[in-house]
Amino acid sequence: MSLKNWTPKVGALVFLGFLCTFLFIASLFRFWEHQWTSATWRLILSLLIFLIFFRHRRFAFAMVALSSILVNAGMSAPFHPSVPGIAATVVSAFLLYWLAVWGTRRYPHLKGKDWKTFFDRDPE
Repeated sequence: MSLKNWTPKVGALVFLGFLCTFLFIASLFRFWEHQWTSATWRLILSLLIFLIFFRHRRFAFAMVALSSILVNAGMSAPFHPSVPGIAATVVSAFLLYWLAVWGTRRYPHLKGKDWKTFFDRDPE
């Protein structure tokens, strides 16, 4: 899966998935700091992005969200090790692996080259 195989639609959905994930995580931190208004607006915006763009693409959103957590937590783990950072890295890696195994069992008719169909709709 290289960038030359991406379409503008896939690129936009990946960006929106990253944005939705980061807004959700930022809202959790704002709730932790008792900044209720800011946290609520970020959570509402994250849910709106999810409902508008990923309502029928839950598998694609799970892949994008888990990979963004894995990349961002995993990149900082060697330089700023912490228990939550290492836990986020390990858990997201495990969940990505589990999602890949579950996806191959649930959709046995799809091959590796059919990865873009998850960004169209969840295949049935």
